[in-house]
Amino acid sequence: MARYYLGAIDDGPWQLILSRALDRADAFQVLMPDGEGPLSYGREQFLALPDLAVESSSRMWDAVVFSGTVTDQVRSFIASSEASLTEYDAAVRLWDFQLLSSGVEILSISDFTDLMIEATDVDMADLESAGVQTQGWIRIEQMEDERVENVVDGWGW
Repeated sequence: MARYYLGAIDDGPWQLILSRALDRADAFQVLMPDGEGPLSYGREQFLALPDLAVESSSRMWDAVVFSGTVTDQVRSFIASSEASLTEYDAAVRLWDFQLLSSGVEILSISDFTDLMIEATDVDMADLESAGVQTQGWIRIEQMEDERVENVVDGWGW
């Protein structure tokens, strides 16, 4: 498997990728501030789930991570709130979430639109055969290699 950064892709490919990830996912994690606020959409829905785990976030000060099993209820909520990465109302979108399959993060969104996925060569071929253009996607290893080159060239990140 390889990790790819896709960014804010068009709605057609996004819906296909999200649907497939929701079908494969068995767990989720959602990061949000610890309290009501503009990045806390979905708090009430997640808190109503049985067997929800709530932990302090190690990624963000004064934030929590909700985690649990992907059920039909969770699938439906995420699918309905994540209709578009390019046009959306931040008040009704998840700000930061991950979908996992057997402990492996297969899809992540941060800052509403920064999309990353884990995909095998078979997954990539399947997406391409479904008409998804993958040429602009960046393998994470490629980004790390470019970062090292830029630091060596004096850009520094």
